[in-house]
Amino acid sequence: MSRKVARHKPGSVSLFSFLDILGGTIGVLTLVIAVFLIQMGRGNQIVQMESKSSKYQDRLASYIICNGGGLVELHTGSKPIKTTVNSNATNSLLAELKRDKKRYLILGVRPNGFDDFENLRAKAERQGIPVGYEPLDNGWRIRAPGGEIL
Repeated sequence: MSRKVARHKPGSVSLFSFLDILGGTIGVLTLVIAVFLIQMGRGNQIVQMESKSSKYQDRLASYIICNGGGLVELHTGSKPIKTTVNSNATNSLLAELKRDKKRYLILGVRPNGFDDFENLRAKAERQGIPVGYEPLDNGWRIRAPGGEIL
């Protein structure tokens, strides 16, 4: 039994190698995109909260994250405190920032926390406290300038 082997005619071009390389490249790119999408998934995004162009660069920042519904997180260098906008802890932090002229306040604002942000910003401005803000998505984690994840 004899087999016939397909032979290319002289002058014809086989695209098999080109299609092989193209298919491999597309596969690798698909894998890279999939890995990036998985890493960028909810809860993996880390945002650096830092005011690089502020005139308060020489001051120490305190952070309040407005989560919405009156709930906030206070970050002042120690462990975070989960409390409310009008709590004693929040009011004492604002009073401390008013006394200490080497500190300022950065407010992180989640999508549901805009009303809390407005309330805190108004309080801070009435007391003469320098205030900055950073809009934050719900799934983002925050990194303070010292490298600490809030």
